[in-house]
Amino acid sequence: MKISERAHDWDVLTHQNVRRRGIGFYVIAGAALFVGSFLAAAAVDFYLTERANQAKNPAAIAAGFTDFNDMDEANAAGFSDAVAWQREKAERARLKEKERADRLAEEEKKRAALLEATRDPTDRMKLRNGSWSKGGFGSVGMMNVIITNDNNFAVKDMTILCVFNAKSGTTLSERSYTIYDTVDPKASKAFRNLNVGFIDSQSARAGCSLVSAKR
Repeated sequence: MKISERAHDWDVLTHQNVRRRGIGFYVIAGAALFVGSFLAAAAVDFYLTERANQAKNPAAIAAGFTDFNDMDEANAAGFSDAVAWQREKAERARLKEKERADRLAEEEKKRAALLEATRDPTDRMKLRNGSWSKGGFGSVGMMNVIITNDNNFAVKDMTILCVFNAKSGTTLSERSYTIYDTVDPKASKAFRNLNVGFIDSQSARAGCSLVSAKR
């Protein structure tokens, strides 16, 4: 067989392989070969660099540094004396810890302020029941209460819930009533003759509780 015929047969075989496997196969194979070569070169470079660095360890330790990395970091920061560098690192660590503590304190301050801003005012309020009476021919509840505001801000529009019981203790009616007034911070205010609405004429005992208030 002539050389030209062999070359022709090789071209035909190659063309058939390309058609059978597809051009994508060869593109992927080429890319894989390139990446593999790159990773191998990187691994060799890392190994050689690490060995060179490890060779510097004895001199760095003899100079008082922890290792060559510690010495290189000191030199980059302008320190050649290991003792001075250790003091510098301790000071940096102290400042970093102080910065972290200050940041946490500020975050806690903001969190506390947010909780305070959204806290239910009634958490620091008290209601004391005074006397009560029946009005409107015995069918209307008239209440006297004292509200104490222990908050650092004024409160307003306080809603109370009054429960009326018979002599037997049975609950006969419940009435919700909003006092559209204000109570100053760290102060108390009495509210008298509050008409809380219609009640059962057999009501013999009554008492109110604080439900809500606004800032």
